[in-house]
Amino acid sequence: MLKKLFFKYDKKVNEETNISYFTPTANIILINENESFETSAMIDSGADISVMSKDVAEILRLKLGKETKLKAFGGEVKCKETKINIILKGKKNQFQLFGVKALVVDSDEIDFILGREGIFNNFLITFDENNKKVIFEKVNLKNYKF
Repeated sequence: MLKKLFFKYDKKVNEETNISYFTPTANIILINENESFETSAMIDSGADISVMSKDVAEILRLKLGKETKLKAFGGEVKCKETKINIILKGKKNQFQLFGVKALVVDSDEIDFILGREGIFNNFLITFDENNKKVIFEKVNLKNYKF
């Protein structure tokens, strides 16, 4: 039997419109050598790459690489590339991912957004909108043909 992680959607409220909505969210621990940072991260299947705030990168003492631009609905923002180890933390199981590529942005609006690169390819992921939960099922490559 393959191990699974279950995460619930978090209820959020738009401060400007007072309209509530639900966001798929995972409990994670970000690790860099002797530093760690535990937070909840939005699971964003539309994000090519994970994104973290500059504040979190500083806490973890991450080495930042070349500057690039992140394009999103609001336009472009400057960011720097880095790599991070991530523990996805469920109630019963956890999985560690090593060297996940991420972009660091100068923003205090987010701690971390889980994008697809380096994460989604390790799991079968089910977004269960009706029950407001996400299921990460560890991929067993022996069960797949290429």
